[in-house]
Amino acid sequence: MPSDIYKALMDQTKSIAKSNLKVFKSEGSKPQKWTPAHLDTWTPEHLPRQVSRHLDTNTPEHLPTQVNTYTSEQVNTCTSEQVDTCTPKQVDPLNSDLKPKDLKLNQYRVLHEIYFNRPFKVKGPERIGKNSNIPYGTVRNILNSLVKKGYISKPFSINDGVNKGTTCQVNESKCVPIFGTTKIINSEHVDNRIPEQVSTWTRGQQNNRTPAHVDIFYKKERKILYNNLSFYLENSDFWKQQGLSLQKCQCWIDELSFCDPDMLLQQLQYAEFMDKVKTADNPISYFYRTLKKGCFTRPTGFEFPEEKVERLQKEELKTRQKALASLEKIREQEKKLADKEAFYAFLADKESVANALDDIGSQFVTPSFKISLKIYHDSGKIDSRLEKRLKQYFLAD
Repeated sequence: MPSDIYKALMDQTKSIAKSNLKVFKSEGSKPQKWTPAHLDTWTPEHLPRQVSRHLDTNTPEHLPTQVNTYTSEQVNTCTSEQVDTCTPKQVDPLNSDLKPKDLKLNQYRVLHEIYFNRPFKVKGPERIGKNSNIPYGTVRNILNSLVKKGYISKPFSINDGVNKGTTCQVNESKCVPIFGTTKIINSEHVDNRIPEQVSTWTRGQQNNRTPAHVDIFYKKERKILYNNLSFYLENSDFWKQQGLSLQKCQCWIDELSFCDPDMLLQQLQYAEFMDKVKTADNPISYFYRTLKKGCFTRPTGFEFPEEKVERLQKEELKTRQKALASLEKIREQEKKLADKEAFYAFLADKESVANALDDIGSQFVTPSFKISLKIYHDSGKIDSRLEKRLKQYFLAD
């Protein structure tokens, strides 16, 4: 057997002996207590028979090659920082020992996500329970169970320009002993609810909010609902004829955790544009059923009011550009016509033509141009060559 493998095994045996100071029994002798001083004098022959017999049954190919590649220095180089590099997927952040008896494991996991992540998503790739492989329908049931057991308030939608999604108030008296403190403040996520939702939370669970905060955020929520959704309902001939009220819309928003005022307004506008909604026996019921199943997709040819305004503005701009191009074309034609009229008036003025010919004749002229000048002086006729030079002279001014 190679000496380096013996050496590795010897080092390992010495380490165990030094730390525990065990008593080894030599073959054919009385028990003898080995000290660190004895260990330094060990040779391969001193190995216990059990180790030797074990080694004899292994060929070099069977022995792990890692024995010779790790030193004590390498083993001790692991720092606490390296241990902390485990990702959340590698280390489960939940302590199952702290799980309340009235919660199942999936309920415990969802409550943990809600406690440290508000607002949250109930649907989509980033929804709660997705990383724990909890189905969407099960998450909805878990939320209802957490409400009944008093861990959270009824979830509600939020969209205040900063936070958007679904949120709720947690019962800190139950959650803090389990999960510890969190930077999320309950009041920041409760004050955006409408009064009907707040009334379902007990006085003890609302004691961390001031009336001033509640009033401010109630006004915000009412402003979103009434200024946008209510304005649309009042001006929609179709939904007004169907008898759809703002109160009914608020009930839908309260019931459907993924639904908020902006989203509902969008869905109502989509539906009003669709023939299958207009021709339904009960358009409001048809709309509600479709909204619960998965919502409406944008119809072909649909335009939001602001998109229609933008399209009309672009069309108006193109119309004005086309009209301007037509005016420019007409103007060019007018200028050409005016230039011709002015030039013909110039040719009719014999004195002006004579002065122009004197100036032109003082310059270098070709023999053919001299002939054109002679014809003009003899007969008063202006040929094409002479007319061209007079036009250049006239337009140069």
